[in-house]
Amino acid sequence: MGRSRAAGRPRRTSAIRANISICRTSRSSPFGHGLSYTRFTYGDLTVSPSEVRAGEKIIVEATVTNDGELVGEETALLFIRDPVASVSRPVLELRGVVKLILDPGQSKRARFTLTTDDLSYPDADFMPKLEAGVFEIFVGPSAKHDTLLKMQIHLAD
Repeated sequence: MGRSRAAGRPRRTSAIRANISICRTSRSSPFGHGLSYTRFTYGDLTVSPSEVRAGEKIIVEATVTNDGELVGEETALLFIRDPVASVSRPVLELRGVVKLILDPGQSKRARFTLTTDDLSYPDADFMPKLEAGVFEIFVGPSAKHDTLLKMQIHLAD
C-alpha cells in the first residue's frame, strides 16, 4: 500500500489547475427596461413638500412626453434612496408605478403619492424604522441612473 496523505491535500502542486470563467458582471438591461415603437422623455420633476415629518404625505410629479410618431404606453417608475442610512439599504427601492398612454406629441404628468411609511425599512426585529435625514427621489422609465430625474427631500425629526 501507498503512503497515506492528509485529507484534501493534493499530491502535486503542479497538478492544480484553475478553471475560471470570464463572465459579464453587469446586467444586459436595467430593471424596468422595455422596448417601444415610440420615444418618451421625462422632465419637470417636482416633490412637495421638500421637508416632511412622520405621518405626512409626499406628492411626486414628473412630465412624460411622447416624442415619437406613434401612440405609446409608458410605465413611469418611482424609486427612493436613503444615502446615509444607519444600515445598508438597496441603491434604489421601487416605491411607485404609473402607466400612461400618450398620443404623439402629448405630455402628461405622472403623479405618485408617498407616505413617510414608504421611507421606512425593517429593523432587526422586522419592525418598521423611520430615520430622519435626506432621501433621494428618482422618477424615470427604468432603474438605469442616467435615465432618472432626481430630487431630494428632508425628513425632520
